[in-house]
Amino acid sequence: MSNKVRMAVTYGTRQKGCSEADENDTLVIFTVYDTDDTKLATRKYDIIQIPEVNQVRAMLMGVNKKLTDGDSDEKDKLAKLDLMDARWKLLKSGEWNMERVVGTFVVSPAVEALAQLSSLTIPEVQEGLAGYDKDVKNSILNGKEVQELAKVIAEKRKNQDLTGKLDRFLSQS
Repeated sequence: MSNKVRMAVTYGTRQKGCSEADENDTLVIFTVYDTDDTKLATRKYDIIQIPEVNQVRAMLMGVNKKLTDGDSDEKDKLAKLDLMDARWKLLKSGEWNMERVVGTFVVSPAVEALAQLSSLTIPEVQEGLAGYDKDVKNSILNGKEVQELAKVIAEKRKNQDLTGKLDRFLSQS
């Protein structure tokens, strides 16, 4: 057996991804594969077997995970709340993937502030930050000048209504 193995997680009897699961899917399936895709082990867990009180607790933990997913690099706690609000709106709308929500901010206020202060685009800042180790990146993003502008950006985002702002780009067909 190789030292490099991967684990896949699927849901339901048709073993779909989480975003394709429906309300009747109760299975969570973990499969471990070797590097040559040889199946090493599979475990299936049916949530119906869990007592109802723990089903609720597991669901609450899952909501917590979904709301906080993807913001571990964000150190500004208020910005984290903004990201969580965006994910909550997404879940309430019936959507699953953050990219599908129009008007959702997927860039932290600190990264946006750094882009403005450095006269770089957001993708350029993200690429530049990727070249630093985590501690240096955090030092840059938590710098006084960056954080002061990030707070202004976060406040502006909270009060911003973008409804109709892009209507002029609607197709004329």
